[in-house]
Amino acid sequence: MKACKLTRMLLLLISVLTLTVGALAQQQAAPVAPLDQPGHIFTVTMLKIEPSRISEFLDFWQKEFVPLEKNIPEILSSKILQHRWGPSDYMVFVIHEYKDLAGIEKAQKQQEGAIQRASATDPQAAEAFKKFQTFVPGHVDYIMFAPDRVRKYGTQE
Repeated sequence: MKACKLTRMLLLLISVLTLTVGALAQQQAAPVAPLDQPGHIFTVTMLKIEPSRISEFLDFWQKEFVPLEKNIPEILSSKILQHRWGPSDYMVFVIHEYKDLAGIEKAQKQQEGAIQRASATDPQAAEAFKKFQTFVPGHVDYIMFAPDRVRKYGTQE
């Protein structure tokens, strides 16, 4: 009788220990890649544009910004998405992919510098920049990191 009770107590103790160790193992956080590691990092710029001007804006973007982006090697890829919901929503999403945070900073400096230099010396470029401002009364920028399980570590160039 005592042996049976002792066996049950031992089985109960083993079960509790197994569950406790299993629960603790599940709580351990997966390793997180440092933010300066190469991987998929995206900027998402959401633009408020009047629904009636979306096509005009997309044509403008294609003419003025796409050629500029092609000269910035830090931009790995880009995509424009439309969201037609309502006049108070963000209607156009501009998504750029970069290798790392340093690439984002370098690309933004190159793009802004090129626009400012052109606007200072070229009346057409200055007019194009003013036109861009008439399209976009508001915008929001986000930086998004791909989950660690899909990030590319140690990318060589």
